[in-house]
Amino acid sequence: MKKIGVIGSGFIAKGLLDLINSKKEYAISNILTRAKIQERDKFPYKDFLTNSLQELIDNSDIIVECSGDVEYATKTISKIMENDIPIVTMNYFTPSNRQRKYKSLTCSVVFCIVIISGFH
Repeated sequence: MKKIGVIGSGFIAKGLLDLINSKKEYAISNILTRAKIQERDKFPYKDFLTNSLQELIDNSDIIVECSGDVEYATKTISKIMENDIPIVTMNYFTPSNRQRKYKSLTCSVVFCIVIISGFH
C-alpha cells in the first residue's frame, strides 16, 4: 500500500483526500497544515493532521502539495526533494528556476487525480 502525504488542509486538499481514501491501494500518511490542529474539529481527516514537515516526510511514499501558497510550497518542496520523496504540486505558478531545481510537477487538479489514480 502506497502512503500519500498531503500539504494543505483546504478545499482542494479535502477533495484529494476523499479520492485517496476511496482507493484501497493507497493510504493517507499525514496532512501538513499551518493551522492549529485543535481548531480543526470539523476537518474530516483530523487524525492525520500534523504541523511537522519531517513527520510528513518520514511517513510518505509520495507527497502532493496543495497549500495554495507558492512561497510556502517552495520551502516545503525543497526539504522534501532533499529526502528523495516524489512530489506533485498543484500550484499553477512555480518560478522556472525553482521548477528546474526541484523537478516538481505542476499540474491541474484533473491531472493530479490521474496521477494518484495511476500511481503504483
